[in-house]
Amino acid sequence: MDYFSAMRAFRYAAELGSLSQAAAKLGVKTSTVSRCITDLEQDLAVALFNRSTRGLVLTEGGRVFYEQALQVLK
Repeated sequence: MDYFSAMRAFRYAAELGSLSQAAAKLGVKTSTVSRCITDLEQDLAVALFNRSTRGLVLTEGGRVFYEQALQVLK
């Protein structure tokens, strides 16, 4: 996926708190969304989510990136 698509995947994962729900929203595989998030985290050198069995929670860096992503995706 391109950077813009990765930002969309990140946005939905952040809003829905789930990689699988974000994937369903985008019509792609969960592994695709997971790879997008991993690629973004590597590019930005920051963890975007805390992952747990209860889902995804944005880190502080993730919150900052989320706000920036919303501006780009408008």
